[in-house]
Amino acid sequence: MSAAKRVLIFALVLLVAGVGVIGVSLIPASGEAPKYECVTDGSVSSGVSDPDQGGCSVTIESYRARAQWESQGWLGESAYTVRKVAAGGVVLGIIGLVAAGVMKATQRKKVARPGM
Repeated sequence: MSAAKRVLIFALVLLVAGVGVIGVSLIPASGEAPKYECVTDGSVSSGVSDPDQGGCSVTIESYRARAQWESQGWLGESAYTVRKVAAGGVVLGIIGLVAAGVMKATQRKKVARPGM
């Protein structure tokens, strides 16, 4: 197997694995989302209102808890790191595809000579 084919196969594996892992990391979190808590006297508001509770202002703590739950996804706290590594794999896969194409284009063609 030529070097260009090996680079091409490795690049395709990186690309497919990276896209697959990014897809898995985007699966939403399971379970029920934390509920927003309405502001009581003396609490600081987040500036967001909850229409499900009559448009009351939401506390900063409950807003942060809900935002963290939404951003974690199925993989939990490591989702962001997994996405970065997978994106790196996708980039390396694309670079590998370009490199394999360049290697294939610059390889010498074996010329068949009659009588040899």
